Amino acid sequence: MLRFDRIEALLKFNNLTQSELLQKAGQSPNNFARWKSGKSTPSWSSVTSLANVLGVDPAYLNDMTDSPYGGEIVERAMDALAGAGADVEIKNEDTGDVYFITYNGITHTYNQVDFKELCHQLVTSLNDSELFSAVDFCHKTFLGTSFIKEDPAFYFTNEERSLIDNFRKLDPEGKIMLQSALISELRRMKK
Repeated sequence: MLRFDRIEALLKFNNLTQSELLQKAGQSPNNFARWKSGKSTPSWSSVTSLANVLGVDPAYLNDMTDSPYGGEIVERAMDALAGAGADVEIKNEDTGDVYFITYNGITHTYNQVDFKELCHQLVTSLNDSELFSAVDFCHKTFLGTSFIKEDPAFYFTNEERSLIDNFRKLDPEGKIMLQSALISELRRMKK
């Protein structure tokens, strides 16, 4: 049974309207209204399309689990991160799994809860051009700068990677100084 209360909560969380959800999921408003009124039941593929847009496990929307992040979301996010050029290393420490994500020479550390939230955000941000969306997400999340939209073939040059490495030496934790300096320098270089 489709849980409309969970859909409503996820719409708010993702800052989406019902119309935007249905459009992105390729579902008709008429079908959605029939599901909501109980006149028909959605197919598993319809539930999956809604879940993919909302970034949750389809079983969560169908009230088959109380966990919104199933393995499928994490696996899809891991594939997208790898496709975008990020390395993900998982270490089990006393406090639980610790995830290290390295993107363009900068490493970020996540606990299990934060990593699942990152996976949710990444899967939610993916569109038809998944690689481009994943690279854009990585640029914004790990480098603090947006992917250059006008040039989808943009990747860091050797000169830019050298610049990143130099800033990493100054700020090995990848904090604000690195991000703001890198953004300023990349903008200057692109002019």
